[in-house]
Amino acid sequence: MLRRIAAVPAAARAQKRHCVAPRGASAAAAAQPAAGGRGRLGAYLRLIRFDKQIGTWLLLIPCWWGHVAGVGKALAVATVPWDVMALYGAGALCMRSAGCILNDMWDKDFDSQVERTKTRPIASGEISYPLATAYLTAHMAAGLGVLLCSHPYAVLVGALSVPLVVVYPACKRFTHLPQLFLGLTFNWGVLVAYASVTGTIAWPVVAPMYAAGVSWTMLYDTVYAHQDKADDIRVGIKSTALLFGDGKAHLYCFGTLTWVLLCVSAQAAALHPLFYPLSAASSAYLLRALHGTDLSSPASCGRFFLVNKWFGLFVLASWTVCLLIDEPDEEDGAQGERPPTTSFPHVHFTRNVTAIRDVAAGRRGLDWDLFQLEDRAQTVSP
Repeated sequence: MLRRIAAVPAAARAQKRHCVAPRGASAAAAAQPAAGGRGRLGAYLRLIRFDKQIGTWLLLIPCWWGHVAGVGKALAVATVPWDVMALYGAGALCMRSAGCILNDMWDKDFDSQVERTKTRPIASGEISYPLATAYLTAHMAAGLGVLLCSHPYAVLVGALSVPLVVVYPACKRFTHLPQLFLGLTFNWGVLVAYASVTGTIAWPVVAPMYAAGVSWTMLYDTVYAHQDKADDIRVGIKSTALLFGDGKAHLYCFGTLTWVLLCVSAQAAALHPLFYPLSAASSAYLLRALHGTDLSSPASCGRFFLVNKWFGLFVLASWTVCLLIDEPDEEDGAQGERPPTTSFPHVHFTRNVTAIRDVAAGRRGLDWDLFQLEDRAQTVSP
């Protein structure tokens, strides 16, 4: 009897040391200490999906679309602002990470009931709400820092997206169109990037490009939502996958509409006609991948989701190639001189921070001039 009593603490110590779940405990509970054993850094990286950067790409690519559309015929290989393109990447990484955190904070109770998401750090209890709030604040602050490197008018345009960023995670609770709200949010970078270059927005070019991005998002995120259909029905989450059902006709319509709207934008921008067959080939690539996707297979839907990065980059390459081979307009000069693009990161950051300080101190008011550069010569006409 004494030996049996003495064995109990020893067994308990061994169980703690080896993270063995007590008899009757669930597998998830057994895995929890092991997950926590990876430390706070590991939990944070999983929270922002650091190992799954496809979301960052899909947020970044519309920014690049808007940038090349804004630069227009001022683009030359020797003057491509790679630092600016990288800055968009930093902004996309910050804001996509912030979106993941905010989404998981909204969906904690739902995620814990869905097989694919139940091990996410907030849903599983690895990261507390206060810590998640601190992470979210840090990422939003970093995103603001990137935005302040933009033209002041672009700062205004970017600020207008905040309501969409906040509301989107709740959309699945009250509408079957959360993918539409995601498209409106994810493609806002088209507007911001175009405004960063030009100091304005040429709606005949930008509006159809933005709408094309929204349609594209409706396509890829509807397919993505098919992964969780059974769990979504059980817990009461709404999506376009449930709204439209298992057919693909609506998905082909979204893909075709994306190409048509890109062509409308290219026509408004007087882009070289080569864009039309190049973009058609890109769309054919995307729709062929859709044709081979089994909507009842989560793995197949996941593979299609990854393909969309290449579609977006192909469209970007097509637009850029057409700008480079196009003849300069007469007003660009007989020698093919191209107008300079707007100065970007350090100049705008200093100016924007100074303006914010002046407004906060009451030295100037909120007026339209606040969102315009004093030196209008720095901007490129759309």
